[in-house]
Amino acid sequence: MTVFSLLLVASGLALAVGATGPEALSTDRASLQGAWTLVSIEANHQVAPMEQIKIGNLVEVAKLYIEGNRCTFKLGDVTLRLRLALDSTKTPKNIEMTVTEGPCEGGPFTAST
Repeated sequence: MTVFSLLLVASGLALAVGATGPEALSTDRASLQGAWTLVSIEANHQVAPMEQIKIGNLVEVAKLYIEGNRCTFKLGDVTLRLRLALDSTKTPKNIEMTVTEGPCEGGPFTAST
């Protein structure tokens, strides 16, 4: 799984809870702020066993920091900086991410819950 795939999963999970509709945007944005730690990985609707995550030391080395509409994702020596755009009016809710600095620069990429 690539660094950016991990970020999409983390972002999608972060929007999984909360209100819907236009009033939810500020609530969702506020709930995303701060430092995040990896607790699971899912790809193609399959959750990776925690033993695999621990073997790869991902829990200790994968970190996500969100401040305002900016995000920094660190995985060991790799750092991605992103711009986030939330859409709480869609079902499922969406986060659109544009990588502004790092190895997979570009986008936008969308994560949804």
